[in-house]
Amino acid sequence: MKRWLPFFWLLVPLAGLVEMGHHAWVEARIPTDEDWEQAADVIDAGWQEGDLVVITPWWASQGWQELGRFMTVEQMAREDDTGYGTIWEVALPGHRHEQYAATGTLLDEKRAGRLTVRRYRFPDAPTNIYDFVAALETDASVTMVSQAGGENEPCQFRAHPKAGLVPNAAVQTGKFACDPRLPWNSVAREVIADLTNRPRLCIWAHPVSQKRISITFEGVPEGAVIEGHTGLEYEAARETIDRPPIFLEIRTAGKVVGTHALDRHSGWTPYRFDLGPAGTGGTITFEVFSHDVDMGHFCFTAKLRDR
Repeated sequence: MKRWLPFFWLLVPLAGLVEMGHHAWVEARIPTDEDWEQAADVIDAGWQEGDLVVITPWWASQGWQELGRFMTVEQMAREDDTGYGTIWEVALPGHRHEQYAATGTLLDEKRAGRLTVRRYRFPDAPTNIYDFVAALETDASVTMVSQAGGENEPCQFRAHPKAGLVPNAAVQTGKFACDPRLPWNSVAREVIADLTNRPRLCIWAHPVSQKRISITFEGVPEGAVIEGHTGLEYEAARETIDRPPIFLEIRTAGKVVGTHALDRHSGWTPYRFDLGPAGTGGTITFEVFSHDVDMGHFCFTAKLRDR
């Protein structure tokens, strides 16, 4: 053993060479601005209105400098990928969206420098008949319904001023203010960060003690199912592990379609309710309530679909 000790110093430059080699390998896999431009050109040649563009992995935000022109705010902060007939995947080396590969039909695959652009078709994608998040400001009315025998309180829609800085101005023109003294006690289109820090465009509806937040939509067309997601804003989801769930109850034609209970630490959670063979439309109401309203930074999405 002692005779090898004089040569141990050789491990230092060897470790340096290994580190340099690894660094060169990583550098060779990082897409350049030109790669992203090539990917945008590939998509531009076949992109149609309504197509979805995604980057795999999702956190590779550098690409949105070139690919952002294909996306709306609603798509960037979408609840999930359901309902899109065509999805373009721009993948970094070694990455692939396994769900797309398993459920979609790969139409074509092209290289763009270090990136791979794949176009998938989903012929069985459901049709989005009505988006409740999109229709909140135009079709909904909001009321705080007392659960203790008191009077119901309407929440008035208050438009934002046309001048000045307004948070979330890209997704809302105002809020339904239930108690102007409490900014959280309102209903509005918001973009939150969920438990994985992904942006989600949804309807903010913080529960209120001994009341239900009732959001009613009129003139809803007929459809087969209502499905969506519920979740808490990031900090609330991390800090309220042991608190009781928050409930979302859906009613149509005076009947309860279903009640979804959100476990506060479960993250962005899907739900789905069948409307039955009649596919009832007309008036649909969403009610939000909980036995513990502290840190109830609750947000939900809902879409009416054909299947």
